[in-house]
Amino acid sequence: MSCMNCSDSKMIVLEHVYQVYPMKDGPVHALQDVNVTIEKGDFVVIQGQSGSGKTTLLHILGLLKNPSEGTVRYEGQDCKGWDETTCAKYRNQTIGFVMQQDALIPYLTLEENIRVPQMIAGKIKEESIGKLLRFTQIEKQKNHLPNECSGGQRQRAVLARALVNTPQILLCDEPTASLDSANANRMVQLLRGLHRIGITIVLVTHDKRYAKAGNRLWYVHHGRVTECDIGSDIP
Repeated sequence: MSCMNCSDSKMIVLEHVYQVYPMKDGPVHALQDVNVTIEKGDFVVIQGQSGSGKTTLLHILGLLKNPSEGTVRYEGQDCKGWDETTCAKYRNQTIGFVMQQDALIPYLTLEENIRVPQMIAGKIKEESIGKLLRFTQIEKQKNHLPNECSGGQRQRAVLARALVNTPQILLCDEPTASLDSANANRMVQLLRGLHRIGITIVLVTHDKRYAKAGNRLWYVHHGRVTECDIGSDIP
């Protein structure tokens, strides 16, 4: 579970990014003139009110959505013009996703769910599966179906699945929102452990307890992104 090496420290660069949704009552500006850079090894926490544009920003960072306007660069490569096949291949090889809804396949065991990205990539590594089961503390539940596991166990399985192809960056959208306090804290501690071994992490969370979890803090308000000092008061 180590990130790849690259001489360029800039992993993702967004320049003058806008996201506009046409609506019957007029356009909705989900993101407005966003200019941000994520360096390799960063742990960026993104906070903001519901509907401020946090998830839209994460989707653009994860190549799940093309911006209405602006430039997205991954490791110096301009992603404009990439088709969905190219984006999907890059996502599978480079990005790990941990979402609020676990989206585990209900008829597969936790271990089988974790294997899915490796199957898509055509690379099965038994040793890495075992390490991830131990790291996320779900080794005893590996043969259980998702509905036989607690919410915390399912979410840690999602984390293991996100890590199975050794991504360079982990994008997390409210991964603690549906968890109790103990399991939420455990999830954040796992993310901190991954950051310590060099994995770049972006964590979207409305929970102000975790504003200091990373080394950088962004606040999103009406589609605009502001970088704040760690520990500063945000709305």
